[in-house]
Amino acid sequence: MNYKIAIVTPYYEEPADMIERCVQSVRAQGVDCVHILVADGRPLKIFDGRQDVLHLTLPRCNADYGNTPRGLGAMFAEAQGFDAVAFLDADNWYEPDHIAELLNIRRQSGASLIACKRQFFSLSGECLPIIEHLEEQKLHVDTSCWLIFREAFGSFRAWFMPKEISSICDRLFFQNVQNNGYTIAFSDQRTVCYLSRYAAHYLAARMPIPLEADHNLTNLPGDFLQTPAGMKAVFDRLGFCPTVYW
Repeated sequence: MNYKIAIVTPYYEEPADMIERCVQSVRAQGVDCVHILVADGRPLKIFDGRQDVLHLTLPRCNADYGNTPRGLGAMFAEAQGFDAVAFLDADNWYEPDHIAELLNIRRQSGASLIACKRQFFSLSGECLPIIEHLEEQKLHVDTSCWLIFREAFGSFRAWFMPKEISSICDRLFFQNVQNNGYTIAFSDQRTVCYLSRYAAHYLAARMPIPLEADHNLTNLPGDFLQTPAGMKAVFDRLGFCPTVYW
């Protein structure tokens, strides 16, 4: 089967050359894809009218780690009749065989969602010789590592989670698809290139920590999930009570 595939990339204030690297990595796929860029209130006019992207603009910034533009972009793709949707954050990029590898896993498994692993890069572009153990144990999937097929498009609503927990959106999205019983298959290939801003990654790689590095690996949203009101807000929006294991 030839799938009609959309790649959704939300962006806010990333530099144009960084987004261009992301765009070119989608163009380099051996499988035809339509790249949907969703500007979170700060559009770059250089992407208007281009033939290699669909450029959507939201009227204002939502300040939720790209969740709202990501969710709206995915639902737009669903409305346009796409068979599968992948996500790619603007500061990340794909290896040329990324989509082909995930499609191969789909054909082997028939799973509704396919996930891969990451290779990590420093802010200066060097490869970081590290792994994340939760990812290796299949307990975590980064947002940019998913390929989601039509039968699991109901998962897109999870991106509209309460803003207070948006910094751990990928973890909650993963728990959401598990809670809803969607089938997931995993590739062991590291076909997503992940630009790390986390100090812990540089420490693990025994490399100097950049001044602009984030010293909180998971950006946990305080005690929100530990309060009855916070847990109710998550349950009302997502339909389940998340497990906190970070």
